[in-house]
Formats: sequence, C-alpha cells, structure tokens
Amino acid sequence: MKHQPLPYKTLRETAFQLLEQGQGIDQIAATLNVPIGKIYYWRRYYMKTAQPLTDGRRLYNDQFKQAALDQVDAGISVTKLAQLLGVSKVTLFKWKKERNEAHQLTNEAQTVEVPTGSKLVKSKEPVSAQNITDDLLERIRVLEEEKSILRKALQILACSMC
Repeated sequence: MKHQPLPYKTLRETAFQLLEQGQGIDQIAATLNVPIGKIYYWRRYYMKTAQPLTDGRRLYNDQFKQAALDQVDAGISVTKLAQLLGVSKVTLFKWKKERNEAHQLTNEAQTVEVPTGSKLVKSKEPVSAQNITDDLLERIRVLEEEKSILRKALQILACSMC
C-alpha cells in the first residue's frame, strides 16, 4: 500500500512545532519532504500570526528568541537571520544584549564579597558563614584599633595646642 502524504495544514502545523523546538529549516524540509522555500514561507506566515501587542509590535516567545540567538551563535549573520525570520536586526541585537545582561547578572549573583583584613575581596567559591563571621570580627578588631590610635593622636594634638 502506498504511503499517503500528510494534508497541507498538518504539514504546516508540524513545521510550526518543529520550528518552536529549534530545528533548522533544512532539517524540517527533509523531515517533512517539503521544499525549503515552502518552509521559509510558512515560517513568515507563522511569524505574522504571532501574538500582536496593542502597539502593533509582535510578541515572540522565549523559545523562539533562544532559537534565533542559537543561530547567531552558530555563525549566521544577524542581517541574514533577520531576513529569514522576518525580524528586524535591531530586535535581534536587543535580544542578544538582554541575554548577555542576564548572563552577567547571573555571574554577579554567584560572586560573593568576602571581607578580608581591611578590604573586600570578590570570591566565586562557596564561603561558609563561620569564615565570614571570623573575617568580620577581625575587621571590627582592626577598625577599633585604628579608632583608638586616632583618638590618641587627637588628644596629643589638642594638648599641644593648649
């Protein structure tokens, strides 16, 4: 018995699902046995049916953004990808900037400032509460000593002016 091809609408919906999963155009075309140009056309249609915002802009889901940025990371130029996806270059650069800022915030959140002696040192290694407490107590002792020295110096200066 001969294999019946999938109906057009089912092929298009399957292509949309594969796009959302991050598969490439070539993979989708080969999987569905559809010309690459048709997949590009469907993807443009899919982008036009994305949820529009009230001001006319489109709302793209995080999976779509991540898939686009993965393509940029893989070496596809932003200009070419913008044309293929039907998204502006500015939007792609904005997504890239947002991702980089999120990574930077994540890295900063993992950095702990550890007081050592008279200054703070940034450390990415886990630090125990006891070590921090000990360092803070040492810092307090040093500051108290410095305060005492300054008081004595002030007394000496005050007496010398009398």
